[in-house]
Amino acid sequence: MDSIILLEDNKVFSKSSAVLKIVKQIPRLKFLYFLRYIPKGLRDLIYDLIAKYRYRVFGKMDYCPVVDKKIRHRFLD
Repeated sequence: MDSIILLEDNKVFSKSSAVLKIVKQIPRLKFLYFLRYIPKGLRDLIYDLIAKYRYRVFGKMDYCPVVDKKIRHRFLD
């Protein structure tokens, strides 16, 4: 199963901890950062379930979308 890994300040974060660190940086999603108080084992279980069924829930694209010029500055080159 694939997972997400985040390296921040020489510390490694994975699965739900990485997602929460990223969410903390996104203004519209900051409110979800309170989920860090849920025990890591339970958070990672939920993360794994979402990862397992994400394509059934959200669908899967056959191609990568082209980024609109208005938001291109938000992406790394």
